Amino acid sequence: MTQLITKDMTVGEVIMKYPNVVDILQSFGLHCVGCQVNTYETIEQGTVGHGMSKEEMENMIIEANDYLNKNGTGADREIESEHTANANDVVVLTQSAATKVKSFMQQDGGDKILKVSVNPGGCAGFTYGMAFEEHPEENEMVFEQNGVKIAVDKAISREITGLTIDYVDSLQGSGFKISNPKAKASCGCGKSFR
Repeated sequence: MTQLITKDMTVGEVIMKYPNVVDILQSFGLHCVGCQVNTYETIEQGTVGHGMSKEEMENMIIEANDYLNKNGTGADREIESEHTANANDVVVLTQSAATKVKSFMQQDGGDKILKVSVNPGGCAGFTYGMAFEEHPEENEMVFEQNGVKIAVDKAISREITGLTIDYVDSLQGSGFKISNPKAKASCGCGKSFR
């Protein structure tokens, strides 16, 4: 058995590399997968912080490694070149969202690229990120939706294919609304998923 997860790895590192073990970690009571400090806290620190015994931690790591060895890590999947050709399927930016993004872009100094990312954090394990960048990074695919150039890391493209970003302006509040058909679960606030 290959030891892919160790007690010295940070919780954030584990969920970024192996998101398919989040359910296992949570079933053992390690709920800091969605905590803001999970990128700094090791598995060992997280388990101690949640009152778990050393034996429980070791069993959790064994079960997570068993799962990864039997089912694969997901990290070994290559991004197929034809997938890049259908990049517009990855993220759908509605006209309403595109109008708001262009407005923010003008306030931020002009023509830029909207980077859509997935980051560890939030109460369900991952959060979506949106930021402007001048130039895409080498590992990103770039495409255009409703007049806005969008960059997405190729490594996460399959996990978010079909993601829709909308902008809602209502009496209860305004903001971007993100819908991901590939999310297994999301939190009540709608800001994080797994």
